[in-house]
Amino acid sequence: MLQRPVLYALLPALTLALGGCLFETSLDAKGGGTMTATTAVEKDEFPRTKKTMESSVVKLKSAELVGTGARTDGVFKLEFSDASKLQTTQYFRNLRVTRAEGAKKGTMLITATMKNGNPLHLPDAMVERFGREVKVVVAFPGPVVESNGTISGGNTVTWQWGVKEFFNMPEVTMTATYGDAGAPAAEGATDKTPAKAKSGT
Repeated sequence: MLQRPVLYALLPALTLALGGCLFETSLDAKGGGTMTATTAVEKDEFPRTKKTMESSVVKLKSAELVGTGARTDGVFKLEFSDASKLQTTQYFRNLRVTRAEGAKKGTMLITATMKNGNPLHLPDAMVERFGREVKVVVAFPGPVVESNGTISGGNTVTWQWGVKEFFNMPEVTMTATYGDAGAPAAEGATDKTPAKAKSGT
């Protein structure tokens, strides 16, 4: 079994994020946007984690360490002009984001693929430390007409996994197709709960 220090070193490299965390993103019509990432972080790792969150094209607007005792969380607020550039940061280097015209006229398809180079079975102690859930929430600039996540409120999609499931998957793909801000959402698109995001398993 991998020792705890080795696991801590591997986690950022394996995924787009540490387990048990929340990523809330708002995208604009040009493909840029903002993100608030909340993730478990050891106090002595906080300065290093801040550095991994930014690059020349991804700006770290603020970073705060919250919580006391055994669990502390880092809250990181990012700003970017192009979501595809998130991979320029060390933290998101395994994430690939693309934007393309959707199958229906006037729609845009965004695809985010995260690869776990070395799928990992997390021991229970690590699950308790980092949390039991990985959640990604994205607000799009127009109504979402199709997604492999859960659509709510017309323009918001949520993807979530149990942390053990997430780390065991070699690849995770999140997709959403959205229309112009002035267009109505497709019938049945609001509060839709489809199958889980595609994985490489």
